[in-house]
Amino acid sequence: TMERLARAGFAAHALDYRGHGQSDGRRAHVDDFGEYVADLESFLERVGGQAGGRKVFLMGHSLGGLICARWALGRKGS
Repeated sequence: TMERLARAGFAAHALDYRGHGQSDGRRAHVDDFGEYVADLESFLERVGGQAGGRKVFLMGHSLGGLICARWALGRKGS
């Protein structure tokens, strides 16, 4: 999917959450779910800075979808 998006001219980025995939940290553990949301916020700041004013679209699957929804709810009205 990422390669296909790139071939279509999109800049595609993926976040490997702490404790998952190849990231550091205790496997599948955080002390507070907000840590995942904070990681996403940092990731989006970095990606947004590279976007050059273009819109950034966010998509998440499974745990990533839940983290994205929680992040979006925290930004309600902004």
